[in-house]
Amino acid sequence: MREVIRGRFFGYAICDYSSDAANLLNEFKDRGQVKVGQLLADQIPKLVSRPEVDLIIYAPSSKQNFTDRGFVPAKIIANRLSKSWSLPLASLELTPAKDQSSLNRATRLQNLVGHMTAVRPLLGQRVLLVDDIVTTGATLTEMARAVVEAGGQVSGFITVAETLPKSPRSL
Repeated sequence: MREVIRGRFFGYAICDYSSDAANLLNEFKDRGQVKVGQLLADQIPKLVSRPEVDLIIYAPSSKQNFTDRGFVPAKIIANRLSKSWSLPLASLELTPAKDQSSLNRATRLQNLVGHMTAVRPLLGQRVLLVDDIVTTGATLTEMARAVVEAGGQVSGFITVAETLPKSPRSL
């Protein structure tokens, strides 16, 4: 597990996006092995103390990815954390955008801007963002924008894995 700072956000990733982590996440996301995602999520409370938050919000999936998979990966992870930490769960709506996985870093950072909205007001609530993997931080940044727009306060994030920058740069 490692502490992660992406942009202005602080959080945790339980592992680096190594070949082993990539294989596990591919089994989970692309081969429908939901149990693998649940097992990965179950490791998080063993490594991270319950955060001082009021609510967990998970990264949404595009309609196409949901149709292809039949589930939202980040929701599987967030559900396990919600139960383990006795925290309520909320979602964000995602309006159509290009699939992030096929985009380069610069395009990823712009692709989701303005494409997420909170399903309900979050007035004053401290929110933990949850995703399966953080690559550029674009998804987390857009999630945070939507939370703040709905009146919430982002307290941090948790992901299963984090990609490591290939060369030193400021985020």
